[in-house]
Amino acid sequence: FIGKNSFNWKGEKAGYQARHRWFYKNVKKPDVCPVCNEKKALDWANIDHKYSRDIKSWKPMCKKCHYKYDIEHGFRKKKK
Repeated sequence: FIGKNSFNWKGEKAGYQARHRWFYKNVKKPDVCPVCNEKKALDWANIDHKYSRDIKSWKPMCKKCHYKYDIEHGFRKKKK
């Protein structure tokens, strides 16, 4: 069984990696970073860091823009 019918289904209790996998599998990314407009490999950045399955709380970004976003919003510390 897949999704809610699976015995492994955890719903909103799913972990960090499970939520990312779900998002990568279910939502198509654009070809260009919407922040810098560069054609690069994109990550799905969770913009509120609640990791819900709400598409509005995720944004595709290249690694550089994702890193900057996380630093600017206090989700990670800048590397020295």
